[in-house]
Amino acid sequence: MLAPGGGYAVEIRWSAQAGPHAAGSTASLLQIGGGGLRRVVWQQALPHRPRPRFVRVSDAGQLVLFDDWLNVRSERAVVVLAPDGHTVAQHDLEAVRAALGVPAAALAPLARHGVWMQSLPRLTAQGDACEVQAGGRTLVVKLPGGELAAR
Repeated sequence: MLAPGGGYAVEIRWSAQAGPHAAGSTASLLQIGGGGLRRVVWQQALPHRPRPRFVRVSDAGQLVLFDDWLNVRSERAVVVLAPDGHTVAQHDLEAVRAALGVPAAALAPLARHGVWMQSLPRLTAQGDACEVQAGGRTLVVKLPGGELAAR
């Protein structure tokens, strides 16, 4: 996945040794230089089972990871990683539901990706947030702090 401006990319690698219900992926943030030269900024194991469903990388090098690949009520519905790889925010599905202001029963019937997402996540044009449709509303993940809001 490439950042909109092309300065960063993220690679997610899944370990075949990990079972389908265990964490088994590694993320690498790459800085893209002149001539397409790639420099590894950081690399680390992810807690997602077995990997995140979606990941977006901002022009500032922040990662927003969405959901576990398993169709479960994830403790990692939204995770924001800083450009240095540390976790800035982690929200479970209940926090997402609360931010959206919808009953839990409103999420699954509209979901097209996992148990709650209606749309693919996308970075805003300004790059200051990542948005995804859920429960008939738009979840806004504000960057850089990872706060949740809805509209």
